[in-house]
Amino acid sequence: MYKRQILILLENASRYGGEQVTLRLDKAVGGYRIAVEDNGPGMTEEERSRAFQRYFRGSNAASHYSEGVGLGLPVAKSIIDAHGGSISIDERDGGGLIVAFTLPARAKRIAA
Repeated sequence: MYKRQILILLENASRYGGEQVTLRLDKAVGGYRIAVEDNGPGMTEEERSRAFQRYFRGSNAASHYSEGVGLGLPVAKSIIDAHGGSISIDERDGGGLIVAFTLPARAKRIAA
């Protein structure tokens, strides 16, 4: 059900992160936490605060890669929010980022 969000995070980490990408699944209070870690250049605090804005691309992505328009993370966030979850971006010890989302064990029903 959430494979698109996982693919977005993995694609971002492999494209803009470092050579090492780790996917983690952990049990969280009332649900599950899925985290993608990379050992790349990371983002500044200001870039992390804007990362979920449509069309925003961090300096590493904007200066080194022509692909992408800055919609991956905003789309993932919208879907995760709609299902009652949350998403965050944090610095990783030793460099890189941890992008993680938490989802309830039971998905929130969306009215059609």
